[in-house]
Amino acid sequence: MRNQQDRAGAAVMAGQAVYTRRTLDLYDVVVLGLSNALIWKCPTRRLLDHYNEHVAAKRF
Repeated sequence: MRNQQDRAGAAVMAGQAVYTRRTLDLYDVVVLGLSNALIWKCPTRRLLDHYNEHVAAKRF
């Protein structure tokens, strides 16, 4: 069981390794700055406002 957990942990680490400060900054520019406004025709601010309005803690 421990070996399986070690492999899963290594896979998680490998999967997140690409997310460095540099790649996240690039993501912000490309997706949040350019893609949202130019391709989707929806500014990031509007998407964020919509998200904040409609997402809440799950209530039972």
